[in-house]
Amino acid sequence: MRTTWPFLLLAGACTVSTAQPEVVAPLGFTVGDPVMVGYAPGQIDHVICVVTEPGGTIDVGTPSEGTITPTSADLVTGTPDATCPTAIGSNPKIGFAIFHWKTTTGQALAPFQHSKGNLATTPVDVELKGQAFAGYTVTMPNPVMAAGNYQLLDFDIAYKNPMSSSMTVPAPHVPYEIATVPAVMVLFPAAEKQETDSVGHSTVAVAPPAADTAVFVTPHGGDPVVLTTIHP
Repeated sequence: MRTTWPFLLLAGACTVSTAQPEVVAPLGFTVGDPVMVGYAPGQIDHVICVVTEPGGTIDVGTPSEGTITPTSADLVTGTPDATCPTAIGSNPKIGFAIFHWKTTTGQALAPFQHSKGNLATTPVDVELKGQAFAGYTVTMPNPVMAAGNYQLLDFDIAYKNPMSSSMTVPAPHVPYEIATVPAVMVLFPAAEKQETDSVGHSTVAVAPPAADTAVFVTPHGGDPVVLTTIHP
């Protein structure tokens, strides 16, 4: 939902050397719709483009859900980001600032403010509507490999695409937890090193079970997934 705020709050008086009042055009800004650009553990990454006149900054307070970075960005000119409202066109008199919003729910309110010199708009809560995190898939490309003192499990973690249930994207560097029922010892990796590699793959070794044992994987921000059942 694109929102335009064309109002002005005088933050203080300013005079020039001729003692004439400073003349500055009224401030305003337009917050573009959040556009999904990627994934983060347990979250979807969106870009938000804010357009207004060049100069000054756009400041963002804490959103009601997720995180927005940076909290303040300079308004710049040039070739606009593809996520900017189309009204910006190629007008050199229009500036834009880019923010990243990482969210789980895809719904939030965030206070935006435009500041320039001694002028500033009143912070306004803008409703953000984006894509909600859709979870993970966990798959085993190879069967369990049993050896004398361990059982080796290879698996891949991928993000579900919130816009297409048939598509997934590899989930690199996502922490996860391993659990077994009944409990058996995880030999490696250590708990603090349980994380997928650069292509979303990981390998875990567990001690030989005394009975049929279910192995669960819980990716960061996701639900537990039954990986497989290992046997004595």
